[in-house]
Order: sequence, then C-alpha cells, then structure tokens
Amino acid sequence: MVLAFSPVGTKFRTRASYFPSLFSQCSIDWFLPWPKEALVDVSGRFIGQFDIECTPEVKEELINHMGECHNMVQSVRDVYFERMRRNVYVTPKSYLSFIDLYKTLY
Repeated sequence: MVLAFSPVGTKFRTRASYFPSLFSQCSIDWFLPWPKEALVDVSGRFIGQFDIECTPEVKEELINHMGECHNMVQSVRDVYFERMRRNVYVTPKSYLSFIDLYKTLY
C-alpha cells in the first residue's frame, strides 16, 4: 500500500498523531529534487504543445528558462533556511502549478 502525504503545513503531523499505526511500521521516502534535465523535459511536454506566438527558438528558451527558474527557487530555499531557520517545500506539484500559472496568464 502506498500513501502519499505532503509535508507542507500541519496535516502530516496531525494525521501521524491521529493514526499512529499507519506510521509505526512504514518507511518514509523523501523524494530528492528533480535534475534540471527532468524539469526541462516536463516543461517541454506542457509548453511544447501550447500555442504561443513566438519563434521556435524563443519557445525553446522559455522551456529551458522554466527549468532554470525552479532550480533557482530550490537554491534560494536553502539560503532562506540558513538565514531564517524555516523550511519552504518546493515540490513537483509547485513546479506544475508554476507552468499552469504561466499558461493561464498567457
């Protein structure tokens, strides 16, 4: 059985305290950050099919830039943790939301 919970907010901690048997004999797999190539591939799949009024070169740069933006957010998140001692979670869902927001604003 696979259960997936987001560590963002207090729901994970609340569920763990309400249902300790779910978490007592399980393994938790914290996912590692995506490599830049994977980020570019994902944005390419979503933006590549999206109709944008630009040249193919500009569209390719946009796809690369989206992957780079997510990488920058991850590195700034580490600096923020060092300075403020607060975690900010950057997840694949936040990356997909970023791409969807771009498409909506466009």
